[in-house]
Amino acid sequence: MQFVTVALFLGTMSLPCQSTVMKFLSARSLAAAELPDPMCKTGVISLKKLDRPQSCCASYCGECTDYGTCESVRGQDSKFACCASAVYERRCGKAPANVCLKKCSESVPPCIMDKDEIVVKDLDRNAADNCSKAVPDWRARAESAMKQGTFDAPKKPSDAPEAADFVKLETGQCPSARQVGKEECLAAAKTVGADEDKTSLDGGNDAGNSGRPHGCTIHKWRGNVEWWGPSDDADCGNKNYHCVCRSVAALQASMSADNMAGAY
Repeated sequence: MQFVTVALFLGTMSLPCQSTVMKFLSARSLAAAELPDPMCKTGVISLKKLDRPQSCCASYCGECTDYGTCESVRGQDSKFACCASAVYERRCGKAPANVCLKKCSESVPPCIMDKDEIVVKDLDRNAADNCSKAVPDWRARAESAMKQGTFDAPKKPSDAPEAADFVKLETGQCPSARQVGKEECLAAAKTVGADEDKTSLDGGNDAGNSGRPHGCTIHKWRGNVEWWGPSDDADCGNKNYHCVCRSVAALQASMSADNMAGAY
C-alpha cells in the first residue's frame, strides 16, 4: 500500500516535467519544420503589460518572469531565454540583427509576441457623409407616405352624413328643429356610435311609446337604433334611450338666421 502511495506521489510530481518536455519537443519540431509559434504554445508566455507586447520564453524556463534564477536555469546562460525583460530588450529593432529575437509570428520561443493593435478601417461611407441630406430625405418620404395613405383611403359616398352633423344627447330634449327623421335615423345613429354593420332599424313605433323620447334613439346598453313618434315626449336618457339629434352647426348651415330662434 505504501509503495502505491509513493508511486502516485512521484507520478504527480513528474507532471510539470512532462509538460515541459512536451513543449520542448514541440518547439524543436516547429523549429525543424521552420514554422513559427504565434500563440506561444510551445513556450511560456509572460504577464500582460500595457506598454509593451508580451515575451514568450523557452519552455524549459518554467515561467517567463524576472525571477532570481532566470539567468542560470539548469546551469546555463538563460538570461535571454527565460528573463521576460531581457527577452523583450533583445527584440529585433533594438538588439543587433545577429542576436535579436524575432516576433513569434516569425519564429519559435524565445520570441516576442505580436502586439495587439486595434486597426479601424476607413469605410467608403458613413453617416456623416449624408448628414445634411438625412432630414430632407426623411421629410420627403414621410410626405409621400402621407399622400399615399390619403389616396388609398376609402372614399365615403357623397350623400353619407358627416359625424359633425349629428350628436347624441343623454339628457334634456331634442328640439323639434333638430329632430332626425325616420328615413335617416340609422345613418345618423352610426355617426355617433351605432354598429356600422346594421342594415335597418331595430324597432320603434310611429305612434310613439310611453317613456320613450320622440325621434331617433340609440339604447345605452343594447345598442338598438329605433325611431319613436310623439307620445309623452320623455327626456333623452329616460330608460337608457339616448337621443340622436342634428347638431347646432349642421342646423345653422341649413337654416336661415330668421328661423334659428326656435332651435334652442
